[in-house]
Amino acid sequence: MKYFILVVLSVIYGMGADKFRETIYLDAFGEHKVSLGQMSQIKGDIKLIYSTPVAKTLYYQKDKLVIQTDTNKTYMYAQHPQLLVVPSIIKAISKNSFDDLEVIFDIIKTSTQMKLVAKQSTKKHIEKIIIDYESKKFKKFEIYMRNHDRIMIEIL
Repeated sequence: MKYFILVVLSVIYGMGADKFRETIYLDAFGEHKVSLGQMSQIKGDIKLIYSTPVAKTLYYQKDKLVIQTDTNKTYMYAQHPQLLVVPSIIKAISKNSFDDLEVIFDIIKTSTQMKLVAKQSTKKHIEKIIIDYESKKFKKFEIYMRNHDRIMIEIL
């Protein structure tokens, strides 16, 4: 699940964001973890640079996620198929077209919010995703996991 969380953070790049705050609620421990970071794009790849609480860099590439810390790690999407939903979400939010996601989510739209409720194929990990807009611009993204963990990403 932690790999899913890391990759999902790349979604906010597709919304034109630069600086972000990530809040992860870990239900098993009853605690919140807050991180700050900044995003950029390099030749189509997404780069997330975390400044607090721990310095690290994530590269979301076509077929893998590379995490640079004192011990570099690489995760191939072929070995972690649950991560494949993320590129679809990035494209949908950046293009403001969610038609391709109707296969894996039921989509409920209002003028200020979009709710993606997981269908059978994605229910193993995700319960729902809520995307909030303010003045038609992306503002906040919340992921509700099946294990009751939550991830909130806010644009600063």
